[in-house]
Amino acid sequence: MNVFLWVLQALLAVVMLAAGAAKIAQPREKLAGNMPWVEDFTNAQVKAIGGVEVLGGLGLVLPALTGSP
Repeated sequence: MNVFLWVLQALLAVVMLAAGAAKIAQPREKLAGNMPWVEDFTNAQVKAIGGVEVLGGLGLVLPALTGSP
């Protein structure tokens, strides 16, 4: 069961990191094709959402990797 949870955590972390990195790296106009909701937000807000997604992805695996409770 523990291995299953690690695999699930890792997959979710990869998805969150990829989604966040896409929001940070690509201009808002390019993102609007796949994510129409970005038109309702400013460029800075979309980048901030991407940053929070990256932090969330890191937060899924870093505590277990570093031995933190």
